[in-house]
Amino acid sequence: SSGINAEYGGTHTENVYSILKNGLAGHLNRRALFGSGIYLSSDLDIAYSFAQSGKTWPHSKLGGNMRCVLVCKVVKSVQVRVGKEKLSGISFDTGSLPHNYFVVENNDHVQITHVLVYTVPKKPGRTWLKTHGVLLLYVFLLLAVCLFTNQKKILKLFK
Repeated sequence: SSGINAEYGGTHTENVYSILKNGLAGHLNRRALFGSGIYLSSDLDIAYSFAQSGKTWPHSKLGGNMRCVLVCKVVKSVQVRVGKEKLSGISFDTGSLPHNYFVVENNDHVQITHVLVYTVPKKPGRTWLKTHGVLLLYVFLLLAVCLFTNQKKILKLFK
């Protein structure tokens, strides 16, 4: 089938289920900087930068957070604006779009083919012991010094 292969769209993880169930909807895009439509890129890194991480379910093998990027096929048409590029000899309206950006104005011209799931490593958490360990060690050392220097007085108290 004709299409522009491997166009990527980053989205918030919480939106993936709805997008897969209902399809992409350009009118729901909150960042319409270059006009209404579905924003995609031919550069995976650009799409990944728009993929906001979201929490996974408890005890997930994926870890605590993940990001999702959609891989899409786009039907070539005048309703696809391409940033500073010509594709397959067809000239598109470039407007002010940056290089590697696509805005698809017709929702029916985008087909999701894959979902790329990236795990987001957890930042090492600080446990109570890591946070207060030095203070705790200081208190124990102080207590040990006090016990050692005042050993005779303490023994008299317990007699």
